[in-house]
Amino acid sequence: MKLPKKVRVGGHDIDVAAVVMDKGGWGEYRPADGVIELNAEASPSQQATTLVHEILHVCFQEVGLNLHFKPTQEEQIVRSLEPLLYQVIRDNPAVIKFIQRGGK
Repeated sequence: MKLPKKVRVGGHDIDVAAVVMDKGGWGEYRPADGVIELNAEASPSQQATTLVHEILHVCFQEVGLNLHFKPTQEEQIVRSLEPLLYQVIRDNPAVIKFIQRGGK
């Protein structure tokens, strides 16, 4: 499956792009540009987990949690939630469909 071009978080469309990461790493959310960049050289599964990770950073900023935590604390929380949320999304397609349909 192809990498999505956008993800909507809190009513905002965030661009998603696969790029060669000059500084290394798996991905980055750049709020000023409204873009999530994922390492183009990463495997599809690594890109998927990184997308979840970066979406969690977007969520932190969207609700202002980034103002209450040091960047290192935010990163620790996001790293803790990322594998769980990724697994729930990946392993429960019926749950995702239920949510997408608004509980119907």
